[in-house]
Amino acid sequence: MSYTVIRIGVRMYRIVDPLGVAMYLVCGSRRAALLDTGCGVPGLAAVVRQITNLPVTVLLSHGHVDHAMGAGEFGSAHMNLMDLPVYRAHAAISYRQRFVAGCGFSNIELEPHLEERALKPLRGGDVFDLGGVTVEAYAVPGHTHGSMIFLVPEERAAMFGDACGPGTILLEDWSTDVKTYRRALESVRVLDGRYDRIVRNRGTYESPVFLLETVIEVCDAILSGHDDRVPLPPSCMDLLPRPAALPAYRAIRTMVTRQGEVRVDGREGNVSYRADKAPQGRG
Repeated sequence: MSYTVIRIGVRMYRIVDPLGVAMYLVCGSRRAALLDTGCGVPGLAAVVRQITNLPVTVLLSHGHVDHAMGAGEFGSAHMNLMDLPVYRAHAAISYRQRFVAGCGFSNIELEPHLEERALKPLRGGDVFDLGGVTVEAYAVPGHTHGSMIFLVPEERAAMFGDACGPGTILLEDWSTDVKTYRRALESVRVLDGRYDRIVRNRGTYESPVFLLETVIEVCDAILSGHDDRVPLPPSCMDLLPRPAALPAYRAIRTMVTRQGEVRVDGREGNVSYRADKAPQGRG
């Protein structure tokens, strides 16, 4: 099983692990930054070295199993320390193996996760100057309390990760409520006009620039009680390290197509939320 690499900009590469999870390498004149590290399938550092010999700074969008577990190959990483609790739960080898098996893969060797003492603080407003290109970090609590997005202004690209996507999930104990999430999304509007593309870690790996506004509209529908509130089957919670016995809902109705699961109205941007994440009286 191997990684694939696609150059997506003058200084930016998409690296996809064998499970289909993407991470992004940004190369400056002095340093490189690796945005997320996938599930920890061996070989990521070697792939990065094939692209650049520059020193690499690892930046993690959040502490989930499919974003942070390859960081061990690099010896250190920056992560919002609000995500330490979720990182601990997702780093457990028993959970990592269960997650990979649940994705349809078996007998995959996994790299040891990065020890917590090697995690450096990452805060909203942090800027990493790589030499001729920069990476800016913005805090967007929602999917997890420590979720971040990264802006690469010289490439006019924003990596939204799981912070805002076609199917953002607020299903864990470590997810915020919808109102908090909506407020965080509002803060991202400060970036309007600074990016022309949104890159992500799964699915099509890219989204239209209006995604942020669409997901804000979805949050408004949930908060006002006007979303479709489609019940999710209990099996949707099976891949979580600590499932809760609470009902969960998809805000906007979807259908399955050849391209995967999409909204019935053809728009992109959705939210799945646990009953306790919605306004009181809606659970």
